Amino acid sequence: MNLLKEITLTIFSFLLIAMALVYSVILLGWADIDFLIDMHNHIMNTANIRYVLLAINILVMIFALLAVFGGPSKKETRKTGVLLENEKGKLLISKETLENLVNSVLKGFENVHMNAIRTELDEDSKLNVNISISVGENVVIKELSNAIQNQVKETIKKASDLEVKNVNISIRGILEEKKTVDSIK
Repeated sequence: MNLLKEITLTIFSFLLIAMALVYSVILLGWADIDFLIDMHNHIMNTANIRYVLLAINILVMIFALLAVFGGPSKKETRKTGVLLENEKGKLLISKETLENLVNSVLKGFENVHMNAIRTELDEDSKLNVNISISVGENVVIKELSNAIQNQVKETIKKASDLEVKNVNISIRGILEEKKTVDSIK
């Protein structure tokens, strides 16, 4: 559908440019309108050309209707977020919103620093969350990751009613705690 929209918009752009150019040339007096009338009469008197132009016009109108009323495909929607529908209407939850939810969960963990979050939707609108973090020095990574995974799943489920398929965590590094003056003495 995306390619069809691009083709349709390209065709319309060329048609509008051609129409504007012809009209401008006539308004500036560089061309005589009688030439256009003669060309129009020739087209109307030649059946083959008339039918070809009619077919082209019908195709352009169909493409235009598809481009205008086709709406985004499921694949396009997956790139921007999750589309939820019910009898009352539609709700689009953007990927940025989901990533902000995950970020708010990570802020609740004291020993998590410098995070990067990426969300992906699979074909069944199941969410995969990829988190890249650095952690504090004296952290049990396995316990922290389990806690983060559970909290992320619960928060997203509660806020959006979406199922989280995976919460993948990668640890970028371990940050050293800053030494205070009292601990040195």
